[in-house]
Amino acid sequence: LPARRRNDPAREMERALKAGEFVPFFQPIVDIATGKLLGAEVLMRRRKPDGSLVLPGAFIPLLESSGLIREATHFLMRRVLDEVGTIYASRPRLRIAFNLAAAHFADESIVREMREIFQDSPIRFSQLVLEVTESVLMKDLRVPLDILTRLRLKRVGLSIDDFGTGHS
Repeated sequence: LPARRRNDPAREMERALKAGEFVPFFQPIVDIATGKLLGAEVLMRRRKPDGSLVLPGAFIPLLESSGLIREATHFLMRRVLDEVGTIYASRPRLRIAFNLAAAHFADESIVREMREIFQDSPIRFSQLVLEVTESVLMKDLRVPLDILTRLRLKRVGLSIDDFGTGHS
C-alpha cells in the first residue's frame, strides 16, 4: 500500500503543479490570407526537472480526474501574464486563447479567477479568448451559459474547440 501511494498519479500531478512544472507553449494564430499574426493559443506542457517535456495526452486526463485542472489553468494564466503581459499591453489587437475543461463550468469560480488575474493587468479582457469543447455544452446548460454570458459581458472572446469531433 505505501508503494501505491508513492506512485499515485494524482499525487504526482499535485507535486508537479506545486513545483511549477506546467508551462505555457504559444501556438501562433495567423491570418492565412495576409500572414498577419493575430495572437496565440496557450498550450499547457509539463517540463520535468530533467528538462524533458510531457505532452498533454499524458497529463491532462490526470489533472481532470484528480480535480487539479482548475488550479493548473489558474497557474498557467498567471504564468502567461508574467511572460507576455507587457507584449500584449503594447499590441491591443493581439488575442490570447486558453482552453477550458468541463470542470471550469461546475460553478462560477472561473469568472472570479479571471477577474482576479486580468482585471488590472496589461492583458485586457477583450484580448482573451476562451476555447471550450463542445462536450462542456452538452450537459445541463444553465451554469455554463451563465458563466459564458458573464465572461462575454467582460468582452472575453469565446470559441468552440475541436468542433465536430464527436459531440455535435
